[in-house]
Amino acid sequence: MSAIFEIRDKQSAYDLARDKEFDVIRELKEARKTSKFRDSLLGCKREIELLTAHHLGLSKGQSCLMLGQQEWISGRFNVCIPVVVNGSDGKPYRKVLMRCPIAHMLAEAAYPGTVDEKMSCEIATYAYIQDNCPTVPIAHLFGFGFPDGRKVRARNSFL
Repeated sequence: MSAIFEIRDKQSAYDLARDKEFDVIRELKEARKTSKFRDSLLGCKREIELLTAHHLGLSKGQSCLMLGQQEWISGRFNVCIPVVVNGSDGKPYRKVLMRCPIAHMLAEAAYPGTVDEKMSCEIATYAYIQDNCPTVPIAHLFGFGFPDGRKVRARNSFL
């Protein structure tokens, strides 16, 4: 019987993996690192809620609630965390996503600055499309922050 392991949320067996054209060991290491990263984000629940509220410019009576990991959307390079925005009456008003780049997938340790470069390019693209292509449907960018602590909140109000 073959050993079972998980890569990118898919179970595989050695017998199937040996014929694949990708580095299974590297994929396993990346999967472990991504799992640890997701767990670290879960441990920052309160900070993520406060940061989301800041970027949205919420008033005192409003609040944010980060949803559990089962609701998260993970790709190869980002984890998107759904956050529910509660109105001043305490009732859910809207859902937004906090998008977090997965630094180890961008080789940040080997090439410092890759996360900043990725985010800068994506933010510039969002800003350009929002300003110049209003008919193109994209997610609205309410704010962003870089690993070094720099952050910007969008000019227009969330509510």
